[in-house]
Amino acid sequence: MDALKTFAPAMSLNVKRCESVMRVYIGLLWFYPHPPTTSLAEVTQHVQMGVNKVVKVTPELGGTLRDGTPVRVEYTANSKVLVTCTEVPYTYVEMEKGGFSQEKYSQLFDVIPSITPDIEGLAVLRVWVFGLSCGGVAIATATHHILGDGVAAAEIATSIGRACVDPKYEPVAMWSSRDRELEMLLASLKGDEKVDDSYVRHLHQIIPASGGVLQTKGRVGSYQFVLRAESLRRLKELAMLGSKDGEEVCSTNDMVVALLWRAHTRALISHGSTSEYTYSGGPKDLRSVVGITNYLGNMIVLCPVYSTKSFVLGHGLVPVSRLIRKYTQNGSAAGLLQFIEEMANGAPDILATLGATDSPSMAFSNMTRLPLRQVDFGMGELGTAQLRSFYTPYISHAIDDGAGGFLVNTCLPESILASFLSDEEFMSYADRVY
Repeated sequence: MDALKTFAPAMSLNVKRCESVMRVYIGLLWFYPHPPTTSLAEVTQHVQMGVNKVVKVTPELGGTLRDGTPVRVEYTANSKVLVTCTEVPYTYVEMEKGGFSQEKYSQLFDVIPSITPDIEGLAVLRVWVFGLSCGGVAIATATHHILGDGVAAAEIATSIGRACVDPKYEPVAMWSSRDRELEMLLASLKGDEKVDDSYVRHLHQIIPASGGVLQTKGRVGSYQFVLRAESLRRLKELAMLGSKDGEEVCSTNDMVVALLWRAHTRALISHGSTSEYTYSGGPKDLRSVVGITNYLGNMIVLCPVYSTKSFVLGHGLVPVSRLIRKYTQNGSAAGLLQFIEEMANGAPDILATLGATDSPSMAFSNMTRLPLRQVDFGMGELGTAQLRSFYTPYISHAIDDGAGGFLVNTCLPESILASFLSDEEFMSYADRVY
């Protein structure tokens, strides 16, 4: 009889979303350089306690995915997420010197999945504790993109961290229905006649169904650049000098995006791009622009700021950054509506389509919206927080708010990387880490 009481019938939750954007984990890592006062096994048990509290409130986090249309998340009322304990032969100091390279320290980063070929049988949430050879500890979470975006992944980790250190903390349910999110999004955009229709028309124009393949060479590698505080100060001063009375001064964030966009556009041309257009993801989390906080994926990628190559390369950083500011403010709603239409029609992976053409976009992800340094697992002073990057030909940028600069993580073919390294404007602000 007792055995029957512990048996929980499997439940399922349908998730209606285009399958091409769901085969991704969002891996987040927190590194603690100083040895804990307890053993690695006790650290794992400590983290497990916090995970148990969160999963108890949201048992879907302990579920597994089942392929189909729509995809199902199967779970029980007693679903569990077991924290895995692994030792890796790296010290914090050597990883810090190597920029926490995903390729150089593969025994740590490769454990955490990013792109996954299949959905069937995958866990929704996974958690690890890594013991470093110096005695330090790394804690990692991997949340499947089917649940939400990086903000959702960070909030789950935040909830686990609070549950680890505060015995009185009561986690809140983390799952939200995709159908409900779409209703909220459409409601927030309903009746918005102020959006210029030309944005949608140009969006159709610059996202071709097919095109020539860029003449890139070498394997795709993971690289990292840094724009330190001094470089950001110079960019900010340039933006202020380029402003006019009565006009809004461009943000440093806009300037960094313009800098990357210009370097990327020059790289496209050097590799045979014949398209008139070049386009970039905006520097903001566009959901906040339209006043919504629910999770519907990274809107930045799907709302590109478009322009001709002649404008991007012929008008300098300040005018280009003003263009970015203009279209991330005024064109966002139209871009979101276009995204909904594409997904509702079962569109293929938009990023893959762009990557096959001679005018791919740049995908920016502004990591200031992920308060990773505020996640507290009760392990003492935090060394650094890192993102397990996706292997994609697009560039993302992240703010390392603890160091006062931008960490630019890129996954590029080697020949494209060479174009960036030879770009005098870009390298006058950036240093290559690895």
